[in-house]
Amino acid sequence: MIFIIILLVVLIISLSIYMIYLYNKLIKLEIIIQKEYSNIDIDLKKRSDLIPKLVEVVKAYMEHEQETLQKLVESRNKVIEAKDKKEINEADNEVSSNLKEIFALAENYPDLKASTNFLQLQEEINNIEETLSESRKRYNKGILNFNNHYLIYPTRIFASILGFKKQEYFKVNEEEKEVPEINFD
Repeated sequence: MIFIIILLVVLIISLSIYMIYLYNKLIKLEIIIQKEYSNIDIDLKKRSDLIPKLVEVVKAYMEHEQETLQKLVESRNKVIEAKDKKEINEADNEVSSNLKEIFALAENYPDLKASTNFLQLQEEINNIEETLSESRKRYNKGILNFNNHYLIYPTRIFASILGFKKQEYFKVNEEEKEVPEINFD
């Protein structure tokens, strides 16, 4: 009888220690995810700050592309006003798509392509896009690490009890993957 009591006490203590370890491990992984998402947020802010400057430079040259510029401004505002990760992701994809369209259209405006301001802004935005891409990769790597720990049995059972949930990756929508179609009619 005493052996059974001792065995139960050891089992309860071991289970408690495992749950504490698991909780701390998952919290650390969530903190890494939050930090990486913060980096994405910073890059989105930098890019959003450059868009009004780009629009002003482009406006002077692209007289017939006001609708395209307006779409870019509207998508930038969506990023700024987004309230959660899903909205930010969707708005970010829209901005990227609109930027690609602007840069593609710029090919038909030799004066614009030669503008120092435009070239500088284009380079800054391209650099931010590269940094943003790296930030997304690191964020998704953090999600992968978290989900790998979360989904493994018996961790999943205890993690669910502790209130943890599987995390979602930062995704690029299908439109973002396509080359923008430009019509010059």
